[in-house]
Amino acid sequence: RDLKLENIIIFSPTTVKIADFGFARRMDNDLSVTYCGSKSYSAPEILSGQPYNPYKADVWSMGVIAYVIVTDRMPFKDSMPNAEIVNAQKRRLYSYPPQLGLSAACRHTIDGLLVFEAQSRPSISDAHHMPWFVMSPTPSAESAEPRPETMTVAAN
Repeated sequence: RDLKLENIIIFSPTTVKIADFGFARRMDNDLSVTYCGSKSYSAPEILSGQPYNPYKADVWSMGVIAYVIVTDRMPFKDSMPNAEIVNAQKRRLYSYPPQLGLSAACRHTIDGLLVFEAQSRPSISDAHHMPWFVMSPTPSAESAEPRPETMTVAAN
């Protein structure tokens, strides 16, 4: 309910954790009506004041987070009124700076997370299998562990 870059801690390429559970709550399969979180990361249905599926809203937030990570900028400005942000979201008024040379898989994945209609957005499980997320091989647990330097000492 408040997924944003500031609440994510990256420990290693394969270990990412969420921090700050101030707005967290246990969810069943019910729709939520509570507006909380950061406007610039919020899904259109939240900004529109509609009941929303919190899991689909989290997928939207994941798309914003991925966009910020690769472009170093927000796709939508939180200084705008909600209705203007929703209009920008619907019209996909964000772009990828060409000088970044982002792959088609990267752009496709982010675009796939930032789908305006919540029911058309992938589930979190489906998002995990999107092309850009599966392109890089996952390092083995062994290679992710720090290795101390060793030195052989010979006695004279």
